[in-house]
Amino acid sequence: MTIAQLRSRLRTAWNRIRGRIDRMILKMSLPALEAIVATASAAADNIITAAQGSAAKLADAQATIDNFQQDAVAVVQPLADKLLAADPGPLVTPLEASASLASGVVGQAYTGAISISGGTGPYSVTSVPPSDNGLTVNADGSISGTPEAAATSSFEITVTDSASPPASVSVAASVESA
Repeated sequence: MTIAQLRSRLRTAWNRIRGRIDRMILKMSLPALEAIVATASAAADNIITAAQGSAAKLADAQATIDNFQQDAVAVVQPLADKLLAADPGPLVTPLEASASLASGVVGQAYTGAISISGGTGPYSVTSVPPSDNGLTVNADGSISGTPEAAATSSFEITVTDSASPPASVSVAASVESA
């Protein structure tokens, strides 16, 4: 794909985003506006990746992205200001989930937990699978139980709240022999 084609695709994407932003203002949805800005940033990163083979292409792609970002700020900032003026409530930080689990020992009680931050509580925690090898992910994000065998218990945990996109984290608890 040529830089001209990349530039054309970026402009087309920007026009779609601008239309979405205008519709969001009517719905007064700041989280959706933030999601679109994040999507545009990811698209810019993809363009840079596509242009990595040539210094000239990379410089041209970077200039295109810089122009795009200036245009985005020029449109998004006044819209965000309108949203904030219409609803001066607190801004909510994005919902995030993370974990660093300690190792367990077969036959001994185990406890661990994921960390949840941002978003708007209360949180809802779900896991796939909900339990593995005697360990269970609880509704509050804690992980407890008595491991049954030396193995690694893995979970894909999703946290939701009332206002943010879901946050997911993959966790593994290593269980050693007694």
